[in-house]
Amino acid sequence: TSNDSKIHCLTIIGQIEGHVALPPQNKTTKYEHLIPQLVAIEQNPKIEGLLIVLNTVGGDVEAGLAISEMVASLTKPSVSIVLGGG
Repeated sequence: TSNDSKIHCLTIIGQIEGHVALPPQNKTTKYEHLIPQLVAIEQNPKIEGLLIVLNTVGGDVEAGLAISEMVASLTKPSVSIVLGGG
């Protein structure tokens, strides 16, 4: 986000990586990096909404569900844009 933006843009690109590390040649987004970002977005009074840009072929199911549950629990509005996929 820029300093004056009220909407936070969160990108999830590549496979969602959970507890099992994927090969370094794979493009991944680690769920343990996303969860703290979602908590920070929820707690920041300057952020009024969340835009999620999702371009993934899948990945760790449990990690994806954890991210989904966190997004669903946000009190702030969120919009997801899903690109590509396979």
